[in-house]
Amino acid sequence: MVKIDYRFADGHVESIEVTEEVAEFIVASNKEEHALEERERYHTGIYLDASEYEGEWFADNDTPEYFYNLLEEEERVEAFISSLEEHEQRRLRLKMDEPSLSYTKIADIEGVNESSIRRCFARIAEKYKNFFPTLMPN
Repeated sequence: MVKIDYRFADGHVESIEVTEEVAEFIVASNKEEHALEERERYHTGIYLDASEYEGEWFADNDTPEYFYNLLEEEERVEAFISSLEEHEQRRLRLKMDEPSLSYTKIADIEGVNESSIRRCFARIAEKYKNFFPTLMPN
């Protein structure tokens, strides 16, 4: 009989008596496990064991909850747009459809001066802040 220090799965170490055959097997097994860990460490740049599995990067966006929240947000945005005056809706939709559209170009399309378009978008921004107060930074 041989006495060996054996590390249990829960982490605690205890001296136990085993036959020589079992002791040789445990020692060989530990060496093999250590060698595998060394090879993995050499070939692996990122260890998943050390990662935190939380956050948007790990989120599954194909869940019903995600799509429900997305639909809810779209409904809120549509409710906001519907709360605008007709000319504000029209100008905002122009900008949403073509984000690169300048205020000058929108003014040309609408047949008004550029300052009128700037004031319109300033009013839209103010209404947005009031409609979605929790989304705006302090």
